[in-house]
Amino acid sequence: MTDRGELMDKIAEASMAVVDRHIAAMATGDVDTIAADYSEDTVIITTLSPEPLIGKNAMKTFLKSLLDNPDAFDTAATPTFTRKEAIGEYVYLAFDLGNGRSGTETYHIKNNEVVFETATF
Repeated sequence: MTDRGELMDKIAEASMAVVDRHIAAMATGDVDTIAADYSEDTVIITTLSPEPLIGKNAMKTFLKSLLDNPDAFDTAATPTFTRKEAIGEYVYLAFDLGNGRSGTETYHIKNNEVVFETATF
């Protein structure tokens, strides 16, 4: 029988794998590639949007407008992670964008999909 700590470690590893795919997908600038790991009913709360984004379609629409407007956000910035941590289904990232901005993100991963995310920049 697997002990609880070992099970949590396996879940955390799978959760971080989803977030790592998301990080790699952000470099593509392809909205469909970026959205691939999100659930259809994902919820995203970010300082980049005046209201929560609810659902994959809302996230894709917002992300496309963000990527199409480089003045709104430096999408070319490459994050340097100062903290990457996963505990079970939850992931926390802290990063420096190297352009004078930093940020944090939290994720809740279920069934290998992002169901909830916060992003503060």
